[in-house]
Amino acid sequence: MEELKTSRDFLALALEKYQSKKYLEAIEAFNQSLALHENWQSYQGLGSALGNTRQYQAAIDPFKKALALHEDWNSYQGLGWALFHTQQHQQAIEAFDKAKSILISQEAISIDTKKSADQERGKQYQTLALQLASLGKIEHTTRAHQVSYRCSCDNPHKLVDPFLTEKSGVGVTRDLIESITENLSSIQFAFHPSYYSEATKDDHLQSWKHLIHIHITKCAGTNFEGPLSRMLEYFALKKQGETRYSNAEFKHYLWHGNLGGKCKHDAYLLEAFKGKVLNKLQGSFLATHWGKHGTYNQNLLQAGISAKKICLVRDPSQRLYSHISHIGRNEVDKRILLNKCIENEKLSNLIDRYIYDYNLYEGYQESPYCDPFDYEECATVDFLDISDDNAISKVKSSFLSATLLPNIVQYNRLNDDNRKINVKGSLGDKDFQYIHKELISRGFLERDNQIDLEFLKKRTKERLVFPEIIHTGEVLHPITFVYSRNGAAKLIHTKSFIADPLDAINC
Repeated sequence: MEELKTSRDFLALALEKYQSKKYLEAIEAFNQSLALHENWQSYQGLGSALGNTRQYQAAIDPFKKALALHEDWNSYQGLGWALFHTQQHQQAIEAFDKAKSILISQEAISIDTKKSADQERGKQYQTLALQLASLGKIEHTTRAHQVSYRCSCDNPHKLVDPFLTEKSGVGVTRDLIESITENLSSIQFAFHPSYYSEATKDDHLQSWKHLIHIHITKCAGTNFEGPLSRMLEYFALKKQGETRYSNAEFKHYLWHGNLGGKCKHDAYLLEAFKGKVLNKLQGSFLATHWGKHGTYNQNLLQAGISAKKICLVRDPSQRLYSHISHIGRNEVDKRILLNKCIENEKLSNLIDRYIYDYNLYEGYQESPYCDPFDYEECATVDFLDISDDNAISKVKSSFLSATLLPNIVQYNRLNDDNRKINVKGSLGDKDFQYIHKELISRGFLERDNQIDLEFLKKRTKERLVFPEIIHTGEVLHPITFVYSRNGAAKLIHTKSFIADPLDAINC
């Protein structure tokens, strides 16, 4: 082998060893390169190699020396991880922020590269947030979630062209809509039409532009929330708009699926509302699953936005049983499952807690602030039974029509435990019934059973009025979003969908 004489020779060798994951040999070669000549690439490589051998404290100095010679986003990123692993969390976040700002400021980087890099940063911040949460670093966890939202496709503010450059709706008859709905229903698919109208200023339709879904566990919430959340994510991932779309075709949405956890909730509010102009929103959506709706709703109200609040409910005893069987599907020991359920604060009086918006964050204990029958405290919430497919579909259609979003075709038993494979020897109905009885005796339904759900559903039925277009519309949105039973999704032209609905659902 030719004798290595220069710093660059050793750098080339070090990079070769690094790419082969021979990190100890790479460290030696980087040090030899630096002994001959200090350069930022060798310091950066040395820091990275030390990090890959978990010598995080030792990696900090090379990264700092690399940055003193040349500010590179990779050096800041490596420094950030080294600082994080040595419990220097605030400095780590500052280093990550600097990496992102440098990356975006590099004019030579293409739009696609910047977006790809942003997505990667978002994933890294999600990982960082989980690690910080495990260490109990609440403030830093919130900050990491906020940056993750800003970088990734989870950003609450979305700009999309909901018509994909199409200029007009698709004419149909009411009989055809009913026929498609009925045929799809026979194979457990639902069709939620979005009606296209030139009368976009219809006040009644406009009142449906903003929706909060209070997602109580095991109350068919995934069926309701899943396709709505995934649709906007799918639009974002399509990366439409770089070349052939004009800005005028894009609509602004404030959008998020299930939002739970105190830190994530707080981060979302910071990123969604702080310094943001919301007066041109085409629509907004949020589902609260192990999270509160009140603070989010208050932020909307402060921005002059009034949202519909929809809560799907079922018999409390049936809900609790379903929750137990969901948790215990792969358990083989009844006593272990019982203790798990007793210790799991998420099971107790869950309907009451969601309706009255308290004690939903893990680790944050809150007492009830009202009685279960103080219905004025939930006067702005509309309640629908999980079996009322007709009303639920009209809610979705009203919302889709008002927000100018596509029709939705979806499998109607998403997250169905009956379709999931059980572990051999796992517990069955008798075991779940025993645990169900035990939990009721311990007060797990004490407050839930005091709520008159029939009254709340009746009150909703008497006051909930759907836009006229939902009953008479004969022009559909030109695009249809198909959400299959396995979570696969696609956007297709409505003309293709109505020509052969059964073929269209095969994602």
